[in-house]
Amino acid sequence: MEFYVVGDNGDKYGPADLATLNQWIADGRLLPNSKVERSADGIQGLASQVPGLNFGPVSAPGNIMGDAPAQASYADPTAAYGAVPPGQFVESGYPRARNTYDPNVVPAEIMGRFNWGAFFWNWIWGLNHKAYITLHMLTITITAYALEAIAKGAKQATVVSVIVGIGWILQLAFSIYLGKVGNQLAWKSGRFESVDHFNQVQRAWVAWGIGFCACSVVGAIFAGVGLGAMALAMPH
Repeated sequence: MEFYVVGDNGDKYGPADLATLNQWIADGRLLPNSKVERSADGIQGLASQVPGLNFGPVSAPGNIMGDAPAQASYADPTAAYGAVPPGQFVESGYPRARNTYDPNVVPAEIMGRFNWGAFFWNWIWGLNHKAYITLHMLTITITAYALEAIAKGAKQATVVSVIVGIGWILQLAFSIYLGKVGNQLAWKSGRFESVDHFNQVQRAWVAWGIGFCACSVVGAIFAGVGLGAMALAMPH
């Protein structure tokens, strides 16, 4: 006979047989007033009402086989753990723990590696990773365009060229900086479950960046060919 454990939010965990459920009880992961559901027919009740579960003196006569289950009065799920060990947390509903990482301690596996997602996407990548320092790229870009527009209005061609050059240099330098510190910034966002999850997400950003650059190059080539063809077709 197998049962699901039903969390406060309705999520179900399992199914698990009685031996597994008793192990969860021993681990402090299943409480007497946790809601359970029999997988065979969906009948629900409290864990303490399931015959064969060893809660000691809190166990009640089994009535989950057909009687209407009593209303659960859920205990604080963290109470089953006492002090949660470092590197773990208790999820809401079914009180289970899983390994996680301190977002303020960057793992050695990703330290020192260049983050191409941060390099390619800058502030777009930064917003996704709560790295708001990347918004300085917008400041650099907007300032450069504003100064360029002012210089063009004053018909200062040399000044325009200088501003454009400085703007490109600053943008490139800041992109390289973000690439160098990107892994640290991303990890400290706290959105990753593990190093593997981190690497998976960052690879996706790199793939999008490479695809965008490739499309830009192809588009530039076609634009150049089109402009060349138009120039040749014009009467001289």
